[in-house]
Amino acid sequence: MTNKTVLEEVTLGMIVRDELMNAAGGLLPVLETQAPHYGAVRIADTGSTDGTRELLEELSAQYPHLTVMDIPFRGYGPSRQAVSDAIETPWIAWVDADEIIFPESVDRLAVNMSMKPHAHGHMVKHLVVLPGQEPKPAANWNPRVYRVQGSEFEGKIWEVVDVPGKCSQSFDVELLHFRPNEPGMQARDNWYENFAVNLREGTGPNGNGNFALWKTPHPASLKRFGISLPDVFTRLEAMGLHPKPEIYDNLSYDRPSSLPTR
Repeated sequence: MTNKTVLEEVTLGMIVRDELMNAAGGLLPVLETQAPHYGAVRIADTGSTDGTRELLEELSAQYPHLTVMDIPFRGYGPSRQAVSDAIETPWIAWVDADEIIFPESVDRLAVNMSMKPHAHGHMVKHLVVLPGQEPKPAANWNPRVYRVQGSEFEGKIWEVVDVPGKCSQSFDVELLHFRPNEPGMQARDNWYENFAVNLREGTGPNGNGNFALWKTPHPASLKRFGISLPDVFTRLEAMGLHPKPEIYDNLSYDRPSSLPTR
């Protein structure tokens, strides 16, 4: 990676649960692509049981500016607010565990922030990457980069951040949101449709019967953006971390010999 831009005054913020593997190739490539370009990284794990928490410990040793906090999941808005309240930089950049702002866009974001010093936030171009398709624009109702002071999240689902000031339209900055195939999207939508019950009972995505469909990536889509899925699996296995067996099956990949059949 030749890009050396580091946004020293910006913390990369995330909330995660059961993201060892997902449509973006999982947290390993998502963080390795983005973490070096921010002054700090703050991640809240809200109860992972699939190896995500163990991976974060590994990555914390690799990136000393990465801090992991463990919080109960009380909804998306409250969880994001807990991260926002804990950071020490004046700015935060939010991504989900299946989203990437690639280094070239970090360059453009740095330019936009320097040219518009009075902006309180930046709206970026949100692009959805569906398997085998060109990236498509999607709705993006929240600024992904904004000043922390005075900003506050509202809503437990489809949360909205209230930023007390004007936001700049930085649509030359692209945020890519990787999504699974249609059955995977249906599994995802089913979990959100039952959000109130899942929240009340503490059921995470891993409790969804079709979790593996939701979290199965599309290798060709990732390869287009420089992410080698076989390499990701190999590196996870070297750490003793294994995505669900069903994900290997969905991809027609051989399971590691150390992974029990379930």
